[in-house]
Amino acid sequence: ATEFAKKYLNNKDVILKFEKAKRDRYNRVLAHVYVNGIHFNKMLIDSGLAKTSFYYPNYKYKDAFKNAEKIANSNNLGVWSVK
Repeated sequence: ATEFAKKYLNNKDVILKFEKAKRDRYNRVLAHVYVNGIHFNKMLIDSGLAKTSFYYPNYKYKDAFKNAEKIANSNNLGVWSVK
């Protein structure tokens, strides 16, 4: 996932979009990352390089992310290739 992120994000302008909560209980930033109009968070899930996590009250993309994770899992992509 780190190499994937470097490939797609290094030297790129990104847009961060926030939902209701901007940070979780550990003070981590909760943002949706867009690069060239593409939702990078979903791209990671689609590629099997990230698992879904949701932090109340941020559930805007819950259904889309869960569906993407299910597809990546059924296609044995990324983290889902090791079973």
